Amino acid sequence: MAAQNSDFSRDGNELRRSKSLFSMVGPVYGEDMPVLKTSEEDKRGFRLPMVIPTSELQVSSHPTIPEVRQFVWNDPFSPPSLNIPRMVYLIDTLGDLFDYALQELAKSTELGIKLEGKEIHRFGHLCTIALSTRETVFIFDVQQLKTRCFKYGLGYILESSDIVKVCHDSRGTSDILKNKYDVILNNVFDTSIADMTFYKSLNEDGLIPKYLRSYQTLCIEYLGVPTASLFYNPVRSNNIENDSSLFWEDPITNKMILALARNCMYLLPLKDICEKALVVHFNKATQLFLDKLRFCENYEAEVQIEAMSRKPEKIPKDMQKIFKQFPNKEKKEKKSKDKRIEGKFIHQDVREYLPHAICRL
Repeated sequence: MAAQNSDFSRDGNELRRSKSLFSMVGPVYGEDMPVLKTSEEDKRGFRLPMVIPTSELQVSSHPTIPEVRQFVWNDPFSPPSLNIPRMVYLIDTLGDLFDYALQELAKSTELGIKLEGKEIHRFGHLCTIALSTRETVFIFDVQQLKTRCFKYGLGYILESSDIVKVCHDSRGTSDILKNKYDVILNNVFDTSIADMTFYKSLNEDGLIPKYLRSYQTLCIEYLGVPTASLFYNPVRSNNIENDSSLFWEDPITNKMILALARNCMYLLPLKDICEKALVVHFNKATQLFLDKLRFCENYEAEVQIEAMSRKPEKIPKDMQKIFKQFPNKEKKEKKSKDKRIEGKFIHQDVREYLPHAICRL
């Protein structure tokens, strides 16, 4: 949930003093954040507001079109349709609603998962677990349910190898579940790793990105989610423990439920489009092989077939057009111009899209 206000910007050049100053720390709801309304169909839950995707980046600091949109959107200016949950439930006691949630979750083959609290790792404090299906977000108040929620079914869901759990940066999530609740998170799709893998394969000569990008950035670049439909909880990098506790000072409110839902409800659509991004080069290479001979004239086909017969294991040179490689000279130019290379790592631009409610230039 937290967006860290680092002392330094990571924009690909030498790490330098950031010009952006956070105007506040702690949860940012915004004046236009909608109030959740009780569902007429089920009074136990709330209807989630509609989200209309957009191609606009809504901040002036990143005027260029994100590269991923050029590969996975039909048109860089036309976002894909966005199918998200329409209902959210807060579960703070064992009972009928808890049982209903487990039944719905057990029927799913994939779930979005987001743990929230005062730092998510073995030394932190878990407050809620949000799990989303294609239709519904279920928020479990672990502070009220205690460890009973894991004992009476939630642990089984998280450990099930039959259900894909989609999360963003699984390190802390996996750590706190294992070392505080004896739950082994299994069958995970990590969107932060998917984004890193796509970036690595795209055009950086196999260099590994130095930084993971935020959930909010991926929602904006991959899905076209407007910043007004995301939640930000900025913390200072030198005061994470205190700043991350601000969200939990009061009992869970209507706005907090929406904030928690927003941090989970886009994970399944994000998985869908990440999977598409991960096979961009695979699909292009496959198409190259399919077309390599069938559209050739007979003479050209004879030449290629003879070459294939002599060395069937040799990969066509055309493959270089798909997997770009930069000569050493160009790598040095990239290093001096815009991006710092450190061994096998590259200090890439993480492209944070911070709304004006959080950041001022």
